[in-house]
Amino acid sequence: IGGNAGEEGGEISIYTKQADTVGGVQARITVSHDGNVGIGTTTPDDALDVVGDIDATGCLQTDNSSVVGGTCTSDERLKMNINPLVSSLQKILKLRPVEYVWRPEFEDIHHREGGEIGLIAQEVEEVFPDMVVEKEDGYKRIRYGVSLTLRVIQAIKEFFGIYTEDQKVVNARLAKLESENEKLKEELSKQSRSITSESDVSELKAENKMMKEFLCEKYPEADFCP
Repeated sequence: IGGNAGEEGGEISIYTKQADTVGGVQARITVSHDGNVGIGTTTPDDALDVVGDIDATGCLQTDNSSVVGGTCTSDERLKMNINPLVSSLQKILKLRPVEYVWRPEFEDIHHREGGEIGLIAQEVEEVFPDMVVEKEDGYKRIRYGVSLTLRVIQAIKEFFGIYTEDQKVVNARLAKLESENEKLKEELSKQSRSITSESDVSELKAENKMMKEFLCEKYPEADFCP
């Protein structure tokens, strides 16, 4: 453990060295003069700044209310007033994903640089007020976490429900068209048979006339001859 004091204040660092090595130590944890804690970095920019992978067995959450990730308690026996999410699809459609560049003059607030993609806090607040918080500095933050993911899941379910109902309507219309098509086929078939019968009658009349003319030549005294 070591520490130093400068013009901006002091800091505390915890150093380690690898086994079976001579000399050479490395700062593993640093607490800066402003209270920021760095793991794997000696210049933490946030309250907790970690350089490297994080292996957590518990739950990551903000303000003891908003889950970020991890393995979190979710037993039904611990909950009450359980109600399904509603109207998530319409709300999700109101969100506007954007790409943007962080303003460098406010780097001490956002601690970012370059471009990113995300949402605008003021726009999210109009749709999901519980997902936006305003810190002491007056700037708004979005609670990116499981709550947004769950709302997206519900929105997908609602969309699938609409799609399923639409499919039922389409299938019903197709069934009706197929039924009407079968009826039309039957009607056309009847008309075709009717046309064939009329043709047969005409042929019979022609044959009867020829036979009558032939017989009248042979037997002009017959009753059916004119």
